[in-house]
Amino acid sequence: MGHRRMTFRRAGRAIDWLKVVVFCLAVIAASSCTHGRMISRGDQHFEKGQYEEALVAYEDAHRARPDSLEATQRVETTRVRLVEVWAERSRASIRLENYLEAIDNAARALSFSPNNPQARAIEREVVVRIEERAGKVLESADFAQALRLYDAVFERLGNQGQEAQERRAEIRIRWSKDLVKRADVAEQDSQPARGVLLLSKAFALTADPELASRRDAYLDRVRAERRYKVLAVGNSAEAGFAYVSERLMREMMGPFFEVYSPTVDKPQASLRLAVGKPRFDTDRRTRTERVNYQSGTRQAPNPHYKSRQDRVHDEERRVLEVEQEITRQQQYVSKYQSDVEREGPSPNVSTGAEQNLSNARSRLESAQRRVIDQRQQLQRARDDLNNSPQFVEEAVYSDHTYTVTTHTLRAAASLHGELTHRDGRAAIPLDAQLQVEASDDEYAAQPVINLAERRLELPSAQALTPRLYEQAYRRSYDALAHSFEQHRLELFDRAKNTTASDQRSELYVIYMLMDLGSIEPSASIALAALEGIPDSVAVLTQLAR
Repeated sequence: MGHRRMTFRRAGRAIDWLKVVVFCLAVIAASSCTHGRMISRGDQHFEKGQYEEALVAYEDAHRARPDSLEATQRVETTRVRLVEVWAERSRASIRLENYLEAIDNAARALSFSPNNPQARAIEREVVVRIEERAGKVLESADFAQALRLYDAVFERLGNQGQEAQERRAEIRIRWSKDLVKRADVAEQDSQPARGVLLLSKAFALTADPELASRRDAYLDRVRAERRYKVLAVGNSAEAGFAYVSERLMREMMGPFFEVYSPTVDKPQASLRLAVGKPRFDTDRRTRTERVNYQSGTRQAPNPHYKSRQDRVHDEERRVLEVEQEITRQQQYVSKYQSDVEREGPSPNVSTGAEQNLSNARSRLESAQRRVIDQRQQLQRARDDLNNSPQFVEEAVYSDHTYTVTTHTLRAAASLHGELTHRDGRAAIPLDAQLQVEASDDEYAAQPVINLAERRLELPSAQALTPRLYEQAYRRSYDALAHSFEQHRLELFDRAKNTTASDQRSELYVIYMLMDLGSIEPSASIALAALEGIPDSVAVLTQLAR
């Protein structure tokens, strides 16, 4: 017995090993299939000159079978070919003097084979040409382009990173010094806005706190000299004028805009304003509200009772049918019993009469069992019927109406005024009828629908008055904002039409500083050409942080 168990265990282990072998063979077969398919696909791409697609296919084949010398060779051959392709593209970009594209193409060549001699050669060739180009642009003080070239070398050509980083630092220092010298000249020429831009860029390059201090001093001077001054004129004893003028003085639209009252030297605009005394009136309107509510209940026939009653009738019918079946089978049993007795005894032989008798008795027993089950179901149906009420409570709904009174308090006032400009621009009228209102409902308690009384809660006339004045303030603010934007756009137009380059820069920078959130793209393009600062918007935006 022990020998037999040992034999069975050995046989089981043999079967397990066989399964492992079969699985491994299946995996190898699948890998070989994938390997061959990927090699074929890579060859097709390679023949069409689609080298990057071919490389993907060959690498998939190598992953399927890492020991495949065929896949390994094809991967290396394709990588070498890609290096050649991207190196030639890089040289073509150099010939077209598209140096940033040349850097990108050289970086692509390196990405396929970093240690490939051709890849390293094109990298060195590109860097040499970048050095030559940077030297030329630096002679013309185009620091931005030189820095952009070395930034690209530092970011894309990692082998040249340290040297490129040093060259970037040198250019930053040289550019910053050049900007500071130009800022000194701008100060001598009474062009503080140019000084703000030049020193802002210098600070962005070197983070020298002394430059930030000088820049801020220039900025304060520009704001003081270019502040858009508005004189608010009106009756200071008038509550509406006092409210509007105080809000305007307190909530300036920016550091280049300010409202004064009662006086200011040489304002750019004058706001004459009068807000009339508020007038109040009230009215009331009534309406009828209708609510559908549950007013009571009533007795209604229970739909479940009728369905359970019908079930009882169905079960009684089934019991009667089974009892009738028992009676029929009993008759058959009596008939076949008589036939057996008439035929007499027949030892060891089953006659037709005896067989019929046996079948009849079986059917009788089955019918007797069914009638017991059916009577039990009938009893359950009767119990369900007895437990179901014949009638149920049903909700009764009615409509209830009640009267609601709406009270409305209205306040109105007249606004008269205009915004005039010292430079001759058309005046902006401010005449308007101001109006606000408040409404509330009241109604008596409605116990029938469980609704509590609502009492009137209207604001006072005095509470509505500030809302009128707020409307006057908003209209005045919008007029001033429009006037200021017109003034700012005039500066922009003057800048476009000015022939002196330094003065053009001055006006463009003032225009931008007045609202850094809304700048015409052509302004930054012009400053890039005039001052060699392509990111003037970003540089000036740092001032607002």
